[in-house]
Amino acid sequence: MKIFISALLVGFGAIAGASEVPDLPPNACYEGCTPKMAALLKKFDNAKTPSLAPAVYSGECNHLSPNYNADHTHYAFAYVDQNDQNQMKPYLSVIFSFFSEKDDYKSWTLSKARKDMNPEWKKSDRDIKVAAGAGRTIIMSEGAPAMINWIRQDSKTGALYLITYWGGSWMESFCQLHRHAQ
Repeated sequence: MKIFISALLVGFGAIAGASEVPDLPPNACYEGCTPKMAALLKKFDNAKTPSLAPAVYSGECNHLSPNYNADHTHYAFAYVDQNDQNQMKPYLSVIFSFFSEKDDYKSWTLSKARKDMNPEWKKSDRDIKVAAGAGRTIIMSEGAPAMINWIRQDSKTGALYLITYWGGSWMESFCQLHRHAQ
């Protein structure tokens, strides 16, 4: 099934363009998730459309891949901001921190992210499309989706849930990120 989804996503990207990628992640746990991943996917499914107001988030991730121990906790940082060229287009930048002992981005503020993040991350492939109650970005490489991020947000806690497909479905990431104080 992973090969099918990967081929489907690559095919969508190559044939019909990025707009054909599903608005919500296809069944990320089809080939088996850990209980923690399944719980994060359930939280994602029950969360609402994310706030696209400028903010930074960080927290724990687990990856479903033959290359990583699915039970090992990794970290990620997400940065939502308005594009300088078009204030009506919010964008999402994500940094995955593999094998760090702690959340190295926990102290980052919005102003630090604006100062230190690479301006390349403001490219249009980071623009957030909102559909089906989720935000989605598609990072293309050679005409095919290389990374697809879906985000939803818990309306009570503000936690941002991030599901990422890498290279179609080479790897799926399941993250719960907490909003930082601004």
